[in-house]
Amino acid sequence: MLQLPDVPFLPDEPDPDLAAPQVLERGARYLPALGRVRTFAARACLRPQSYDSRPLLGPHGAIEGLHLATGHGAWGISLGPGSAELVAAAILEGGEIPPELAASRV
Repeated sequence: MLQLPDVPFLPDEPDPDLAAPQVLERGARYLPALGRVRTFAARACLRPQSYDSRPLLGPHGAIEGLHLATGHGAWGISLGPGSAELVAAAILEGGEIPPELAASRV
């Protein structure tokens, strides 16, 4: 059965109240309006990541009809649309998932 690790990139759980000001400060270098933000809500959490740090795409294998697009870790927002396109093409058009990304590799 497919299992994803429950291990973050950091050794300790991040404190969003401490990390958020740094993120805003660094982000303001590229988007100056972030430097004016005073009130916000912050959340820090794990992102599902596969053991080999590559997305898990395509048929689950053990559950018929279940297709995955997960395991991207911190790159889910960047890679998610492309992964969704690959999985949708595999389901709707019989497209192939590259073996390096296939959920069946696990």
